Amino acid sequence: MLKSPKKTYKFNGNQNIEDYILNSLSNNHLHHAYLLSGIKGIGKATFAYRVSRYLLSGSKEDNLYIGKSEKTSNLIEKNTHPDFMVLELDNEEKKISSQIIEDAIKVLQKLEPSGIAARNITECLNIQIQNLKDNIYS
Repeated sequence: MLKSPKKTYKFNGNQNIEDYILNSLSNNHLHHAYLLSGIKGIGKATFAYRVSRYLLSGSKEDNLYIGKSEKTSNLIEKNTHPDFMVLELDNEEKKISSQIIEDAIKVLQKLEPSGIAARNITECLNIQIQNLKDNIYS
């Protein structure tokens, strides 16, 4: 049985993509999103977890490896890292449930700028008002 990408630390694959990410970081040209595509089993999710662990750890090493014993790795493996969320497919239905999407939207709406991930102008304004109240009374 294959190990979950979340628990896989060894990355055998295209060193070019790792070098590309590291170069983008060092030149302050990291994009806000990347699309990883390819056939099942080539390491897309493993690479995504590898990059996530590196970014969230604050590492400045010249490779993306963050060991299993690191705090960031443990938090990601346990799904408890406060700045990391994975939307997972329901194994039976092969789709993401609407409740998971709603939960993700609520997390995004707590980020700056206030009103992000609003689905319409009314929701945007309500989020901004709530955030303003929270900031005034905290």
